[in-house]
Amino acid sequence: MKMQGYKKMFSTLFISALTTLMFASGGDSQVFDFQWGMTGGGNAQFNLPVGIAIDSMSNVFVVDAGNNRVQKLDAGGNYITSWGTTGNGNGQFIAPQGIGIESNGTVYIADWFNNRVQKFDNNGAFITTWGVAGSANGQFNNPHGVAVDSVGSVYVTDFGNNRVQKFDGNGNFSTSWGSIGSANGQFNSPRAIAVDSSDRVYVSDANNRIQIFDTNGTYLETWGTSGRSDGQLIDAMGLVLILPEIFT
Repeated sequence: MKMQGYKKMFSTLFISALTTLMFASGGDSQVFDFQWGMTGGGNAQFNLPVGIAIDSMSNVFVVDAGNNRVQKLDAGGNYITSWGTTGNGNGQFIAPQGIGIESNGTVYIADWFNNRVQKFDNNGAFITTWGVAGSANGQFNNPHGVAVDSVGSVYVTDFGNNRVQKFDGNGNFSTSWGSIGSANGQFNSPRAIAVDSSDRVYVSDANNRIQIFDTNGTYLETWGTSGRSDGQLIDAMGLVLILPEIFT
């Protein structure tokens, strides 16, 4: 599939890396524009940044896993605020991973080793949390990715249970789908998850592919095979869907 420039695409798919990068329009390819961050524990410094999301005001939120915090920056990389320390209390994290932002700015974080999802306002004030270790509905075995659809439903990739779980914005269980395997609708350690403007749900896993579902978990299609050529993937860990107008 040929990647088009920002002005030609409704949304652009980014595979997240360990360095926070922003790109500008460059015709039919994405051209590097600028970057920010360096190793450390200070403001706008990172220790294993693993998740990234952008809100409707173009603020950039980075899950700083090694520092057990979330950092909020503006679109130019200027530090705004951060929250989180190491622990299992409200607002604390142990190796946080994915992040999802609701249209109203509410932030959801997958708290990997605490086996829960935490919900915050846009500036990091704690709202609620849900989840414990396990395999029953609403339980997790290392939640990795979080995404939110247009009506506020929250989707979580349950890495160790090889499934996706769906909740309302207060953590009430709605449905789940997936089992271990490589067939359509199955997963091998699902990681990142994203929802587009049409509420299609994208999930990456260790089968080196991205699967697309509707909001009830019905399989739609698959992108990618294992390899290094165009359209192929190796160990895809992150997905971010953003509107093209944000950085033009």
